[in-house]
Amino acid sequence: DAQNVQLPPFGKYATGIFYLDKLHHKESEDRFTSLAEELGMSVLAWRTIPTDSSSIGTVAKNSEPFMRQVFVALKDETSEKEIDSKYFVLRKRATHTIPAPGKRFYICSLSRKVIIYKGQLTSDQLWTYFPDLVNPLFETYLALVHTRFSTNTFPSWERAHPLRI
Repeated sequence: DAQNVQLPPFGKYATGIFYLDKLHHKESEDRFTSLAEELGMSVLAWRTIPTDSSSIGTVAKNSEPFMRQVFVALKDETSEKEIDSKYFVLRKRATHTIPAPGKRFYICSLSRKVIIYKGQLTSDQLWTYFPDLVNPLFETYLALVHTRFSTNTFPSWERAHPLRI
């Protein structure tokens, strides 16, 4: 990786993708990092998710978020039973304390086992929009694609996928 970050072994850290805005992302990331520290965790790195918006529609492009991926680890040994609940608490606390008027902040997921790539995309656009998903170094046990067509709400990036874990 360009940042030269050494991640702990699989299962010893969590990762998640955030929807932010370019203007305020640093402030939101700093607030998330402080909250993680307060909860006994350390942020190992932030990464900008590579995207290719050339194939998406105008409405999706006009509301496209700035996507950042975080990597977080617990500072102290924690029982296997408690690990996931600690990351869950971090996500919920961040969701309830960091958002502010005029500043986009949405966490798609924060997990040791699942990374959610989501967007206001068709299933065909998904593979070109997210180059990560076709990168031969990107390994997965399972990929699930959920397509939702909005009928009673206006489509948005945040509503594009109903599952977090």
